[in-house]
Amino acid sequence: MAYTNFDGGDLFQYVNDNKEIIMKDVVFGSVYGDTIPLMAKQLGVKGTEKIHPAKIEAVLQKVNDCGFDPQGDLKIADKDIVTTQYKVNTEFCPEKLINTFAEYKVRIGANEDALPFEAEIVEGLVKDINRQVEEGVWANLEAEDGLATFAYSDANANTAYEKIMATYMRMPEETLEDGIIFVSPAMFREYVNDLVNKNFYHYNPADGDLAEIFIPGAGVKVRKARGLKSGNTYATSPKNMVFATDFMSNREEIKIWYSDDADVYRVKVRFNYGAAFIFNDMVVSGR
Repeated sequence: MAYTNFDGGDLFQYVNDNKEIIMKDVVFGSVYGDTIPLMAKQLGVKGTEKIHPAKIEAVLQKVNDCGFDPQGDLKIADKDIVTTQYKVNTEFCPEKLINTFAEYKVRIGANEDALPFEAEIVEGLVKDINRQVEEGVWANLEAEDGLATFAYSDANANTAYEKIMATYMRMPEETLEDGIIFVSPAMFREYVNDLVNKNFYHYNPADGDLAEIFIPGAGVKVRKARGLKSGNTYATSPKNMVFATDFMSNREEIKIWYSDDADVYRVKVRFNYGAAFIFNDMVVSGR
């Protein structure tokens, strides 16, 4: 079986037909991302820019007389968000599929117009990129200064339930309406187990792999963030978190081609992203 004389004509139809969808999945974490889909988005960022969102405080006034009496405040996030350009360069040798479970697919796809397992390879690649981007987002967020932090030891919090409740009780009122407490997968599992043991939560095996759960008696969610590896908790409104990328000037790229000189398929992906809290005083973090 030979993989030669590829002219590139109709190769990689799956990628060519779905480039925009695939790049959106790569950048915005739709496969693996637990946090990115919830965050505010700032597009057209090529390097470093000021964060756009602002918080408006309106004051409702009684009308007693004519005239204009300005009250209230417009709080602007006077901070930068920094994006970094990333790339993925990899290659795939179809010969390595010989004598594996996938050999039949190689034979079926042994023509000039098909990459064996093209869709599966791309989907696997997207998922692995998503995993790394999600981890990178939390690396950015955990590096932020000026957060309202507290020590679990000072709060006499030892179990996951106690740590999360200590975080919840310190959340600013303005974040409670749609607030989320982000925790690592390990803490999330421990928290669910604590709720079951306290008889606060009836676990239904049909629920499968839970991603979030409301704190009993509160409107705040506890959410598992797979990119968060530490034992820290982060509580805020998702509107107070921003994810920045370009996505407006063709800087994102995904390309697959057959390299005849090396007899391999090569994959190239390029994109940029960055993440930050908008107002750090609206974030509570337990450590």
